[in-house]
Amino acid sequence: MTRSYWQAQQSSYPLLGKEIFIPTEKLDQVWEYYLGSQPLGCASKVLSPTQTLILLFAYFEPCIGKILATLENDGLHLHWDWIRGSMLGTESVRFFPSLPIPSGQFSRGQTVNFGPRGTMIVSRNIGNKLLIHYPIDNILPDAPNWALAGEIELKEAGLIHSVLLELDENEQRIVNFHTIEASDYQPDNGNWKQCLYDEDGRRWMPETLPPYRYGLGKREGVDGLFTITDFRTKERPGIYLGQKLIVPGVHGNGICFLADGSAFVTRYGCGAADPGNGKPGAILVIPQRIIEENLPRK
Repeated sequence: MTRSYWQAQQSSYPLLGKEIFIPTEKLDQVWEYYLGSQPLGCASKVLSPTQTLILLFAYFEPCIGKILATLENDGLHLHWDWIRGSMLGTESVRFFPSLPIPSGQFSRGQTVNFGPRGTMIVSRNIGNKLLIHYPIDNILPDAPNWALAGEIELKEAGLIHSVLLELDENEQRIVNFHTIEASDYQPDNGNWKQCLYDEDGRRWMPETLPPYRYGLGKREGVDGLFTITDFRTKERPGIYLGQKLIVPGVHGNGICFLADGSAFVTRYGCGAADPGNGKPGAILVIPQRIIEENLPRK
């Protein structure tokens, strides 16, 4: 891409704000904020007792929101930047190379995770491949600071809806992959499973899930993984720990956790039963207190 292209791209977003602020008095209840994008997967990395780094994948663009969440005396500050592409050589690939895809399907942003050694690992809305991106210095002025480095294929996987990577304590390698996946393109057919893959891509312990259960999230000190229901679910909506409903009445498609134990949720609104083609995308923060009240007692 030319320098003029990148300059034009930067000028397309001159009025975007950099921070969303949630005052302390609003952090005791579920907080919701509408977005101009429709986010799907998200992931978090705790940096300190008061700071968390979050990634979310906006489906249609696709682009990745990079959010530094800082808890201060006055409330929660969400400082935003956007990653709008990645490089393959000198060409921007918008996170995905030009791969053949089934008719009627498009390369949309599905899942995002923090990978080993500072990488970022993403998937698109179809298939069983995870793409690895690593940080780089700019190749061109204003070009993306990320480059496509390779892919991981989970050969036994179906169509991946959600992914959670677990890294070793030094964040040097992937220990395992947790997925939510379906066997075909008919999402209502009930063939949804939560699976575990080892670092060599071998699948273990597939567990049947109701359709439209997304996630996955892990909270420090809690056994098991959290999932969340999409608008299209036919089960009781909310946040689940295993098969136990923890926070009822919440819809979403990604869930991760902040340093204080609060849940950060991304919500894709197009699946909502609404005559206006669904609802806006949104982020939600569910306070630690509400989650703690319903966790299983040891």
